[in-house]
Amino acid sequence: MTWRRRITGGLVLVAVVGGIGIAVMSQRDGPPAVSGRFTHPRFGWSIDVPEGFEAFPIRVEPVHQATGVLISNFEVEDPSSLDEFRDFPSDGVALRIWSNDGGPVAPISNDDSALPLDLSVLEETTPYVGMSEPRPLFGAVYGAGHPYAVAVWFGPDASEDDRAAIESALRTVEFRQTHPDTIIDRRLIVLGPAEDYPVGSVTRFDRDDLPLDGVFAHYEGEFTFYLVRGPSGSYAITTDFLGSGIRCDLQLLRQPLTYACPAEGWRWDRFGNVLEAGTPWPDGTSDLLILPTPRSWDGNLMLDPFGNAPEEADEAWG
Repeated sequence: MTWRRRITGGLVLVAVVGGIGIAVMSQRDGPPAVSGRFTHPRFGWSIDVPEGFEAFPIRVEPVHQATGVLISNFEVEDPSSLDEFRDFPSDGVALRIWSNDGGPVAPISNDDSALPLDLSVLEETTPYVGMSEPRPLFGAVYGAGHPYAVAVWFGPDASEDDRAAIESALRTVEFRQTHPDTIIDRRLIVLGPAEDYPVGSVTRFDRDDLPLDGVFAHYEGEFTFYLVRGPSGSYAITTDFLGSGIRCDLQLLRQPLTYACPAEGWRWDRFGNVLEAGTPWPDGTSDLLILPTPRSWDGNLMLDPFGNAPEEADEAWG
């Protein structure tokens, strides 16, 4: 069975296959609208599209721009822009989930958001474009180590059924699963279940313990860090970022918990602060690096080998 309807700028032909409608758009720039369930082709998260609604994929070029989906009960010509929301229909509702296609640059330290998502993770904010656009609810969520922005709009005359449909759709969001000994988005190293590292444990990892032969094969030299599980969280402590070359053979001293490079005369406390300064390093660095280890929604610890976040050690022992 198929059905057709006219939209601005093109014709939509919807084929119903196995009870799920898949819209194929012709004579229109950009990706087609879809129905049934939307799955992001790169980041792997997915969301149900309520019956009577459509999902408009967001593809903004070049790379490092927004990508995601807009779900609404009204037609949207350009989901990558919110300009059309200046004439937001009074009975309209919309849900937009998007992120930076290039991934975050800052240290990745936030734990994943708990599922299912609901409107409690959002707060009312100012309109993006104004005019008839209602004040959106906005918030940030995290899935498989990646940050996403979420916004929801309810027109003043939106029906209770349509409001409920958007809330229900938000609760169907699923992030892709994480798996130990894999690398996410060419950055996060999945270390394994958090429960494998009990509170008070300190576990050493060397290069051979990590899945670096694929994505990070071009990084030369050794790489060592200690995964520390405190009473309030976890972090990794090391002398160097991955690929920058090891400074010294970092050793763990347990009474009390400190770290040392004996040959060079260095010693640090459990937070990476210098206790005894040794032979100066060329770049003037003295404190150890604290690498964040956020927890995935499905229970794995993930290491960011490129982000220094000293506050993570404070929070883990807080």
